[in-house]
Amino acid sequence: MQWFFEHFPFLEVWVRIIYKKALELGILRSRIVPNEKAETVEKENIDEVKKILEANGFKKGDVLIVHSSMKGIRGFGLSPEEVICYLKKLTGDDGMLFMPAYPVYPDTDDALHYDEKYSGIYKYDVENTPAWTGLITNIFWKDQDVFRSRYPNNTLAAWGKERQEPFKGELDTDLAYDRNSAWRYCTDRHAKVLFLGIHAHHSLSEIHIAEDYLDKKLPVTGWYTKKKYQIILNGKTEEKICRVRKKFWTRYMTEYYGCYRLRKEGMLKEGKIGNINYSVIPDLYFFEKYVEECASKGDFLYFRIPRRYRKKI
Repeated sequence: MQWFFEHFPFLEVWVRIIYKKALELGILRSRIVPNEKAETVEKENIDEVKKILEANGFKKGDVLIVHSSMKGIRGFGLSPEEVICYLKKLTGDDGMLFMPAYPVYPDTDDALHYDEKYSGIYKYDVENTPAWTGLITNIFWKDQDVFRSRYPNNTLAAWGKERQEPFKGELDTDLAYDRNSAWRYCTDRHAKVLFLGIHAHHSLSEIHIAEDYLDKKLPVTGWYTKKKYQIILNGKTEEKICRVRKKFWTRYMTEYYGCYRLRKEGMLKEGKIGNINYSVIPDLYFFEKYVEECASKGDFLYFRIPRRYRKKI
């Protein structure tokens, strides 16, 4: 199935449209979430991760973003705490370790429609709201030496000496990946990105950096909607309105084809350690520049947007 989606992206779009319609009509009661897990529990050597990163130019003192699945890496035979400790040692005291810590919010029916307008307020308690990005991440961001972003959407958590530096201007923007965001901080510092125990096509948040960076120059009509958040920290509450990509566009996603294209260009590398899946973005800066250049020309890589939604820039 993956090969067909990679080479015939319109097939994935058809499946997504049918899937979304089934959700709208109530034929499916809930979304199907991929469950990544290692095929066996044979012991694998986690030091292979270091070799893979070094082969892609990583060294101590660099910036590393890690997406992970504990089920997917059970073959290492390590606890979440041991995995986190290992990753900290890889970056070293002068480096920085980031993990996506996306807050859990209740879903609503209006998210299934094109004219989705969010009338409610989404509460983000920085110190208590769990993340839906996995067990390792939830243990990581609760560490006293880790700083969790106050930005309520596509949230990052960081460890390192300057862990608060990337987040200084984050609330000055209404887009998760804008110029003042922590994601942009990572991009500008040529961060490496590691997907550990998961396939990149299910978790490639980095593909969306270019969308927010282009913003009004993105050649699509109605890309964003607005959400209102309450950010709670140290007993204080702050309200913020953020622009987010409409969930409507997910029906036109071609994530398998997008990753296929990125692999061909050398922007993404995928493989296995035994039966454990991994992917690497060797340099987030050049990755983002490539995606931005494609998107500005109407080549969205991860989306097949119908012409009726296109606009001239």
